[in-house]
Amino acid sequence: MNFLIAVIVQSYNKVIANKEAFDYQQRASMINERECYFTKEHLSNSRYFPKIIIVKKIKEGPDSQNFNLRSAFSKLKIYFKDVIYKLAETTNLSNNETM
Repeated sequence: MNFLIAVIVQSYNKVIANKEAFDYQQRASMINERECYFTKEHLSNSRYFPKIIIVKKIKEGPDSQNFNLRSAFSKLKIYFKDVIYKLAETTNLSNNETM
């Protein structure tokens, strides 16, 4: 019985540790999906794409939490690079088809 509880607690801790990274990944995916339908006018609109982006940093917290945030942000960086690469690839393909 104790072993079962330990396994469940360990699984729960893994889920909680990756929850924030997963949430950011889902938000980024939804933003990317929405931006796929933007027109050229939308892309040049400063309401949708402001010139300033505010980034908040956590000043205090346990080292393990900061480490988890760093790993979450590194996962996000990789995800954004993949999305940008795929977007550039599809843009190049559509430009080549129109020519």
